[in-house]
Amino acid sequence: MRLSRHRLIVLGLCILAVLPSRSACAWGLKVHASICLEAANNIPGDMKEWEKYAHILARNTMNPDFWKEGDNQESPRHYIDMDNYVRLPLSGIPRDLEEATAKWGADRMASEGIAPWVIVRLQERLTQAMTSNQWVEAVRLAAAMSHYIGDTHQPLHCTTHFDGPTEQSRGLHVRWEENMPEQYLNFRMIKASPSVFIDDPWTAIWSWTKTAYAQCDTIFTADEEARRQSRGDMESAVYYQALWSQTKSLFLAQTSQAATDLASFWYTAWVNAGRPAIPAPPDTMDNESVWPQGQSSPQKRPTAWPFLATLAAATTIVVLLSLRKEVN
Repeated sequence: MRLSRHRLIVLGLCILAVLPSRSACAWGLKVHASICLEAANNIPGDMKEWEKYAHILARNTMNPDFWKEGDNQESPRHYIDMDNYVRLPLSGIPRDLEEATAKWGADRMASEGIAPWVIVRLQERLTQAMTSNQWVEAVRLAAAMSHYIGDTHQPLHCTTHFDGPTEQSRGLHVRWEENMPEQYLNFRMIKASPSVFIDDPWTAIWSWTKTAYAQCDTIFTADEEARRQSRGDMESAVYYQALWSQTKSLFLAQTSQAATDLASFWYTAWVNAGRPAIPAPPDTMDNESVWPQGQSSPQKRPTAWPFLATLAAATTIVVLLSLRKEVN
């Protein structure tokens, strides 16, 4: 049975209520969960059983941000500085991460980000997991993918000027991706287009990162105008109202496209896996990193997470039961 938009909204609110707050989370908790839920409700009909994975995927979409605490190699997986790539032909960008590192050097790759390589690798691994019917592993990979795909649709994750182009604009990153949507975003606003099979994931990734990068100047200009209207008070209602007014359409276009592309990548992995039967989703899953290096320091992860994950699962069950009663 297809999850209604109303049910996903209620489910999302319950998930967000129990997730731990974290500074510098790309898009913020609210937006990442919204993208994930909308994507799960946008799966083509022949993969409809995947919709039942909506709550466990959304509940774990923030895991990659938590992995940063135990893995100093995690941060570059969340962004790509397109400033030095946008003029390169795609044929000049090695698809293999090791080859790209050999070409440009480890320091440059770590500094400018490796998100496209991460996403295409996850796509391959997700296909392999589905092919071999390893569905717990598949959901771990799909949840991680949801985060990185969301990040690369965020324009400020695609530029060296991620926190604003001037000293006066510092702090723009958190203001635009987290503080602003906390005040103005409603779950109903993110609306994905129909998802499709992606013939060439590598090309698709670079296409949407270039699109995201092209939006940066609009955000910078909006921030400058909002600071002018608020007389430099970047914590004021005047500032955020002006920023939202000028970038609302851009913000919704990027988040909606993120949900579209995420659903398409999940669907593509499943089709390439041979369209295997999808079992019922697992009730719980660990939040260990999908990258070997990230698993080396589990003691640095938030100790409250196991409790919160259990609480999120329990809350989800209660909400779904109450919704079922309403329908009956």
